[in-house]
Formats: sequence, structure tokens, C-alpha cells
Amino acid sequence: NSIILHPLMILILHDAKSMSWEIRLGYFLIEIFLILFDWIFNFALRPYFLAPYSGLFCGGPICRMITSRAAIMLKIALSTVITAHVPCVWFLFMRIHRQVTAGTGSLLLL
Repeated sequence: NSIILHPLMILILHDAKSMSWEIRLGYFLIEIFLILFDWIFNFALRPYFLAPYSGLFCGGPICRMITSRAAIMLKIALSTVITAHVPCVWFLFMRIHRQVTAGTGSLLLL
């Protein structure tokens, strides 16, 4: 995904001139955060959840460098917060909502 699919989407967004720049920016940020998410969780940390138990095994190179279990849990929590693309999605939703409701006189204008 992070090598072929997401860069292809970025290229398509770069060439798509029919969208407004705000919508393209929102989609571009989502793609960047998805690439970061893939690299952090698939290569750097590689967490494995032990399903019936409340355990976690971390097998990535960053986990091998850190010896403290609490530090590993902190790194996984911070990487989740850093790569969360929820603000980008909300930015995109608000911009699309503003464009759809523009000029309608709706009470739901944001």
C-alpha cells in the first residue's frame, strides 16, 4: 500500500484540477498519514496482539532497541496518536459540507 497505492493516489490528486484546493489538501493529508501509519505499524513497531489474553508482543526494530515494556507501550500509544488521521478526515468533511450547503440558506452552515 505505502509503496504503490498511496503514492499513486497522491499523483492522481496532484493532477486533478477539477477539485478545489481545500478538498485536494484534505485527501492529500489523509494519504500522507496513511503512509506514515503503514510504515510505523508494519515496519518500525510491528505489534502483535495476543487475542484471548490482554497481552501485546512487539517485534519491530524499535521494540528490540527498547528494553522497558512501559516504554514500548508508550511508543505504541504515541505512534497511534501521531498517525491518527482523524483531524484530516474532519477537515475534509467540514470543507465538503461547506461547499455543498453554500448558498442554500440552511441552518446547518458551519
